[in-house]
Amino acid sequence: MIILLDGKRLAIIVGVDDYEDEGIPKLEGALHDANELHRRLKDPDIGKFEIYNNHILIGQEASCRGIRKAISDVFWQTDPYDLVLFYFSGHGFRDSYENGYIAPYDIKVDEPFVSGINMQELNDTISKSKNKKVVIMLLDCCYSGIATKGDKSASLEPISKDKFEEKISLSGEGRFVLASGGKDQKSREIKGCIDNDNKMAHNHGIFTFNLLQGLDNKAADNKGIVTLTKLYAYIDSQMPEDQKPKFSIAEGSRINDISLALSNTYKQTVDQLTAAIRRYIDIGGIQSLNAATKRIEELENLDENNPEIENLQNTINNILQPYSQTIGEWLTANQNDQPKFEMVSHGLYNYLFDLDQFLNFDNLKDIDNLNLCLLSAMCDVINDNRNVEHFLKRCGFCVRSHRKSEKISIKPTTTGSGVTKF
Repeated sequence: MIILLDGKRLAIIVGVDDYEDEGIPKLEGALHDANELHRRLKDPDIGKFEIYNNHILIGQEASCRGIRKAISDVFWQTDPYDLVLFYFSGHGFRDSYENGYIAPYDIKVDEPFVSGINMQELNDTISKSKNKKVVIMLLDCCYSGIATKGDKSASLEPISKDKFEEKISLSGEGRFVLASGGKDQKSREIKGCIDNDNKMAHNHGIFTFNLLQGLDNKAADNKGIVTLTKLYAYIDSQMPEDQKPKFSIAEGSRINDISLALSNTYKQTVDQLTAAIRRYIDIGGIQSLNAATKRIEELENLDENNPEIENLQNTINNILQPYSQTIGEWLTANQNDQPKFEMVSHGLYNYLFDLDQFLNFDNLKDIDNLNLCLLSAMCDVINDNRNVEHFLKRCGFCVRSHRKSEKISIKPTTTGSGVTKF
């Protein structure tokens, strides 16, 4: 079973559009990439990652020293974490020795070895980091596939899509690299993006735009969970043929259980459902409360750990409690009319008396249509201060409607609790 957003989660996010070296072309989407990913991952209802101020490095803050300091803080230090994520959006360079570099703000193009961050060095540091159960590196830059190469000593090897599932049962801690393209491929930006985070048209890296779309909903399962495997599969399905993402696994363990986020759309669905339940409760009345119990069941199916579930159930129980006492008092006051109740349906009077034990959240949720109709009639008549004859007319209508819809005769049965049900 996937544990949603469990454990200690930490992220480093880097985005660079405009570089100190005027010879480096300016990008227009990297800052959007980093900022929008930062908002999603940091949100306690979506990603639940810790992201410290010196670990969100944008523009000039993303210097070579700043990035290395963040990497040192997280991967060189031995503090324990359950999931650590490193993300970079910006330029990537490759030298004549086939080494790849992510480009800090202050990189010198003719000296990447001095002022750049070597992808393989970064990969090696991440792979060997201690006390980190799962580490994920996401790179949206040119030649990022170089970071998926690795060597045998690090037990890191590229993985193709058709071999992906074969790796999910590897033992050990998880080390994963998801790159925006191959070692020889350049990564591109797209214009005119509109997404959940930014409704104004803006640029994104193609890889990151699909990453964000996947986190928002497109890669989520029916409970809103975005796992690493589903995210990779979604991004891969959306990328153009000349820029396919590359995925690499080292010591992967239970990869299908790695949950990155809960989708935005899922959270909105849960919030809307919770609001609908509260509206039903505010309306009051047995029919509306019964509808509320059904929606709470839907909420449990979506998010069984939602703390609102118990609060909503208790609220309904508190509303139902006075009904039981009032029903008992009304029936006692009209006990001389018991034969009239029996004319409508055998055992009706005693059944209604049993509601002081029967009327609670669980029973109201599971009540059948006939009993719901009778109970609603009982409460409406009491609230409106109507007489027994009016109530019995309502009961007769309930019974006739039930017989017509079920096309069977109604015979009383007794449950194990001694409650007569019709």
